[in-house]
Amino acid sequence: MLWKTKSPLQPNDEDWQLACWRWLFENFNDTHPITETPLIQPNGTYFPSTNLTGHTKAQYIFELVTRHMRVPAEGFKLVPQQETVDPRVGNLLIVQNAPASPAGTFQLQANNELTITYDPAGLDRPVQFIATLAHEVSHALLFTTRETPPGGDDCEEFATDLAVTYFGFGLFGANSAFEFRQFSDMGSGMQGWETRRLGYLTEAEWSFSLAVFLLISGRDETETLNLLKPGPAAYLKKSFKYLRKNQHLWHGLECSNGPDSPISQ
Repeated sequence: MLWKTKSPLQPNDEDWQLACWRWLFENFNDTHPITETPLIQPNGTYFPSTNLTGHTKAQYIFELVTRHMRVPAEGFKLVPQQETVDPRVGNLLIVQNAPASPAGTFQLQANNELTITYDPAGLDRPVQFIATLAHEVSHALLFTTRETPPGGDDCEEFATDLAVTYFGFGLFGANSAFEFRQFSDMGSGMQGWETRRLGYLTEAEWSFSLAVFLLISGRDETETLNLLKPGPAAYLKKSFKYLRKNQHLWHGLECSNGPDSPISQ
C-alpha cells in the first residue's frame, strides 16, 4: 500500500501561508528578490562577536539585522523597555501574574518616526533577540504595502512572522518558536523546567515557511537541517517531502511583480 505524503499543516493553515507567500512576492520581490536573499545564520559571518554591552550592544545587533534585511537603520529609533520583573523572589517562592515585557514592539509615531522597543533581558538569548528585531523591522516593511495580507488585520502578526522568513531570518524564527529547558538558580536553590514561546507561527509553520524559502531560492535543506533544533528540523523534512511531491503548490509563487517598497536600500 502506498502512503500519501501528508502536509505538516492543517489545510486552512497551508492555504493561508501559500496565499501570504504570493502576497509577499507581489509586494517585495522587486526590491528584495528572494533569489538574492541569503539564509541568515547565527554565526560570526553574519553577526561578528563584540565586547559591547547593554543598549550599545543592542544597537550594534540591530544595525546588523537591518543591513541584512536591506533596510536603513537610521530610519528607526531603538528603545529599551523597562527591565522585566523576575517572578522568582525567593527560595521556592514565585510571584503569580508578574508583569512581563513583550519581547519587542513596533510603533509609527505621530512624527512618522519608526520606533522599535526591546526587552533588555533578551540580550541574554541572542537567537531570540535577533528573531524579535527581524520581526519588528518586518512590521515596518509590511506597513508600506497598499493592501493588508490575506486574512486582513487579524492575520497581520502571522504575516509579519512569515515575512521574517522571506527576508532571510527563518532559522532564527524557527529556533525561537518554542523553548523547553531546565533552569537552576544557585543563589536561591531553585531548579526546575521552564517553557518559552516567541512569535505567532508554530514550529511546524516556521519550518514549512523555511521549506518554501529554500525551494524557491534553489537551496538544499541539508545545511539548514543541521542548524535547526530537533523539532523544527523534523518538520522541515516533512515539509520538503510534501512540497517536492506537490510542486504545483509553490511553483510560480515568485513570478508576480508588485509595487516598490518605500523602505528599501
